[in-house]
Amino acid sequence: MARLQFIHANKIYDGGVHALKDFCLDVPDKKFVVFVGPSGCGKSTALRMIAGLEKISSGDIYIGDRLVNGLPPKERNIAMVFQSYALFPNMSVYDNISFGLRMQGEDKEVIKEKVESVAQMLNLTEYLKRKPNQLSGGQKQRVALGRAIVRHPDIFLLDEPLSNLDAKLRAKMRSEILALHHRLGATFVYVTHDQTEAMTMGDIIVVMKGGCIMQTGSPKFLYRHPANKFVASFLGSPQMNFWDGELCITQRGMLVKTSVADFPIEGELALRFDKRAMIDGKRVTLGIRPEDISAHKSKDNDVEIALDIDVVEELCTHTVLHGKIDECEVVGFGTSGMDVKGERISLFANLDKIHVFDAESEESLMPQYAQKTTVKCAKCGDKLSILGGGVNLPQSIADAIGDGDMDVDVPIEAFKDGDIPLVCKRVLESENGAISLVEANGIQLYAKGDFSAQGTFGLDVSRLSICGSKTIGAVREVSVLKFGYVKRNEKENGKSVTKHFCVLNGDIEVESFYEFNKKMYRLGKDIFRKTYDMHVSINNVRLARENECYPTIDAIVCDVVDYGDKQYSLVALGEQTMYVEGLWAKGEKVRLAMDLDSVHVSEANNKTILF
Repeated sequence: MARLQFIHANKIYDGGVHALKDFCLDVPDKKFVVFVGPSGCGKSTALRMIAGLEKISSGDIYIGDRLVNGLPPKERNIAMVFQSYALFPNMSVYDNISFGLRMQGEDKEVIKEKVESVAQMLNLTEYLKRKPNQLSGGQKQRVALGRAIVRHPDIFLLDEPLSNLDAKLRAKMRSEILALHHRLGATFVYVTHDQTEAMTMGDIIVVMKGGCIMQTGSPKFLYRHPANKFVASFLGSPQMNFWDGELCITQRGMLVKTSVADFPIEGELALRFDKRAMIDGKRVTLGIRPEDISAHKSKDNDVEIALDIDVVEELCTHTVLHGKIDECEVVGFGTSGMDVKGERISLFANLDKIHVFDAESEESLMPQYAQKTTVKCAKCGDKLSILGGGVNLPQSIADAIGDGDMDVDVPIEAFKDGDIPLVCKRVLESENGAISLVEANGIQLYAKGDFSAQGTFGLDVSRLSICGSKTIGAVREVSVLKFGYVKRNEKENGKSVTKHFCVLNGDIEVESFYEFNKKMYRLGKDIFRKTYDMHVSINNVRLARENECYPTIDAIVCDVVDYGDKQYSLVALGEQTMYVEGLWAKGEKVRLAMDLDSVHVSEANNKTILF
């Protein structure tokens, strides 16, 4: 079985139709990933590119550790199940399942053993002698699956395999395919336009639109935390309510004014809200799912919505209510048997479940949690009074920022063991591991990790940004350096040798060697004309030794930070800077060794990592 990777893959057809755009995806081994989106979004194109049925225009596709860009389909060790089953009508079920093995020249006894084993797995044993026209739709689909399974492929590709089946049979086949996935422990890639299939089957969902990935994640995460309005609208039935609104900043806080109602942004909502978007009068779109609007008030902060009911849909377990306020449509849930058509009633929106999107970009302004929280604190001597406790400052930091009241940015990664009292309010189910909402001295903030069993915490000073008489920024664990990639021929021992360099700041050269060059050449033919970002971790750089085996680079120390147990120097590479572990004198020239093979690279100003 195998991991699947798309690295900046593009598909451009004759005539300039850009079917797949800058497609980047990493599917771990043994996962069930679903490509979902409207017709024409590029999901089947992506699948056919994995199979080798469509040539990649640029970028890379890896199956396991193999680059498969130029490999024909038969050499990729994949199996594909089509929407139309693609069975040979003149062959028996046995011959259809065994066809691939026979083409590979497999021994007859081995074929017989494998086919019978797969037939038993799929409940096809009694149908092995039948022809496809003697089978039901579900049985034909099992035969197509059997033909795929018998070859033991690295990846199973399924292109809308259930679309020709009726609703009851679709539900049954969904269960069977999931059971098959768990039994085989293989990587499955499944294409569908049906969000129900996507939500019930996928470990990972890839929501696509116009050849681009809109969001990737688990079904539950995408449903609860859509990254943009498109994902929010595509997933869920009935569709999420959307109302145009305006963000209002008042002395009492924030609220979103819509023609339906006013929605206060307070408590945890305000904590999560994108601080850069806190602009009075900003145009936004408020979203809330119908199941979060009910006929009964459940919380004190529920927002009341009075509307005239136009349509009542009775769904046995609940009732879907459709109404309007000033031409704005509202969909909510009522109790079973609720007959209120033509009446004006009050519904109650759960304020904790609202979403706010930027009206122009349609991006979410309310992520699942805030990456950092700004808190007020006081500094006296070498002590920082913060969140009801104290943090000792290194002398160099204490001297630099002076005494008095100040703001401190506390990122989620700053928490460690210590003696500041806390209360863990809850632990979030995050795609990036456990994130705790904690409260300290009446202030709520987010912390990376599960703090449910802890009553205290400490803070890593090196991760804090402290704004006093001098602002001390957090030490950057990863610095981003812009570079161009060049090659040139040089004379070495009388011979012409081709060398490659990463050029920083236009004139600072770092020679690159085989592994790094191999990764760069995989990015395409225009690598020497583009600008890239190099993501350099503190661990990727150190002081160069004599006879250094890593590429070296000259730098100047422009600042030093001594945290007692850790020391860092901020070094300048022309106009670009990065942190390095170690303490040197300001203005000192140092020669650094850089482990280029371990850095990450993206295109300039693009967060998507290429390698």
